Amino acid sequence: MGVFALGTAPGLLGIGGLTAVIKGGAAKPFFRVVGLAVAFMALFNMSNGYNLTGLNLVTISWANDSSTLTESAAAADPNVTLENGYQVVRMTQGSFGYSPNKFTIKKGVPVKWLINSTNANSCASSIVSSTLGIRKFLQAGENEIDFTPSDVGQIRFSCSMGMYSGVFNVVEETSLAPTAQLAAVQPAQAAVQQAQVPAAAGCGSSGGGVPVTFKIDVLDDGSGCMGSFALPGLSNQVDFIEKGKTLTYAFTPTKTGQYRITCAMGVPRGVINVI
Repeated sequence: MGVFALGTAPGLLGIGGLTAVIKGGAAKPFFRVVGLAVAFMALFNMSNGYNLTGLNLVTISWANDSSTLTESAAAADPNVTLENGYQVVRMTQGSFGYSPNKFTIKKGVPVKWLINSTNANSCASSIVSSTLGIRKFLQAGENEIDFTPSDVGQIRFSCSMGMYSGVFNVVEETSLAPTAQLAAVQPAQAAVQQAQVPAAAGCGSSGGGVPVTFKIDVLDDGSGCMGSFALPGLSNQVDFIEKGKTLTYAFTPTKTGQYRITCAMGVPRGVINVI
């Protein structure tokens, strides 16, 4: 938190200095923009704080990214397998959060949560879950957390600042189809899939194991957080937006699930569904 405060100090001091310099007709629109920016940051930080509480309140979901599953809608999670009496959950922690970050698990069955940390220096490497009583600093490589879900509902987790988050959807054991408990996704064999989307993100689909060329036509100049583009969990490439430019990402998804399209700070803009 101290590093975060130091990092934001220049920007806050700069805004404070500008309020003393800008006068006359330009002052009114300037203060409006600053007010909106402060309100946005307040909402953003409130959202981060909510992630840290672990509470299950009504949430705002991104398109095709609902974190709530009813028992009747529960389906086999390809990222969860049953091995030696444990539900084994596999997740990757990178510079921009967790991938995948949503799992469906069964109540009353022990969970072995295996987390592969690819960047131990990121904020995301400090993982917290108030529901599970977990506060763990991930080491580079594989980390293991064991727990047994005792209640149906949601178990939330996040980084220590609440910026990057995820959820376990806990369902009754009978709500999962028996034939799907050990389901595995076989990589498809195909040539390159191509997807073209505007810089203002949306949602796309891709097949697991199939090479993908993802092209983004930049229609407007971005600023602030909207001035950058990233695909955490699919690519380590981070680009800065320039109007008229076409950004190209080449990757091969190895696991099914939902992968967010974000800015460089990890703020979601859209979703790529890997099936």
